[in-house]
Formats: sequence, structure tokens, C-alpha cells
Amino acid sequence: MYDDIGPVLFFRLDIEGENIRLNCQFGPEDEVSRKRQASAICEVFPKLVDLTSIPEAKGIVFYSVSSDLISFMKKMGFEDWKENEFIFKFQMEQLCAVEQVLNKKI
Repeated sequence: MYDDIGPVLFFRLDIEGENIRLNCQFGPEDEVSRKRQASAICEVFPKLVDLTSIPEAKGIVFYSVSSDLISFMKKMGFEDWKENEFIFKFQMEQLCAVEQVLNKKI
């Protein structure tokens, strides 16, 4: 994912059982601010949900130990799943949470 300044983060999606694993690699903190990262996630996440909303998939999962990232992603509708893993379930309530976050200024 790029913005006007340059690369912000990279995503990779892997099918993992009945879920889709979201792997993220963020740019170096001294080059990419958290605000740029948050903006990029807000821009790309609805597209990821559209791309991954296939009947076989029940949700998107990701792993993190970053309390800031976890808190931000929970605002997007992710929930605790396993130890240090979080899930976004494909259901209407979760999609509404994403819409609410996107309608707020970062």
C-alpha cells in the first residue's frame, strides 16, 4: 500500500482453514507515521473485506502483540480469538463497525 509520500505497508492474504489470514508488514517507524499507517488501513480494509467475502470464509484473522495496533483493529470490528490473534467475522455488525471508523477523522 502506497500513499503520496511512498510505501506505507504491505498486505498478504493466506487461506487458513475457514478463515483468511492477514499478514502485514509496516514501514519503518522513523519513515512511516502511525497516522499514515492508520489511513492506509482505513483505505484498504473495506476492499479487503470485499475481496475476501467468499462463502467458504468465515472471517479475517491476524496476529499481533502491538497494543496500539490491536486497539485500532478492534475499532474496525476485530475481536479476541486466540492468544495474540484476532478475528473479523463476516457479519453485518462487523461491517457496520468498519463503516463507523471510516466515517471518523483519524
